[in-house]
Amino acid sequence: MASAASASPAGTASTDASAPVFLQIAALGSADNARALQARLQGELSHPVRVASATGMYRVQVGPLAHAGLVGAARDELRRAGFDQAFIVNGAD
Repeated sequence: MASAASASPAGTASTDASAPVFLQIAALGSADNARALQARLQGELSHPVRVASATGMYRVQVGPLAHAGLVGAARDELRRAGFDQAFIVNGAD
């Protein structure tokens, strides 16, 4: 799984603490694979999961999280689901 090169590692990005944020966990070339991952994560996480697409890439993202203060708990859930790396991204597709 590849991650977007322009994203910042969670915990190091400077985001507005009140703006909704997403955690990106994968950028895939297949819509079917992205939707399968989305379905798997929706069954394991307490946060919504979306697939954002642009330029032939399908980005699997957790959120929106109401504010950056929720990133730690969401990352813990992702680790338990087997995803050790997540990147904070803004809400724009």
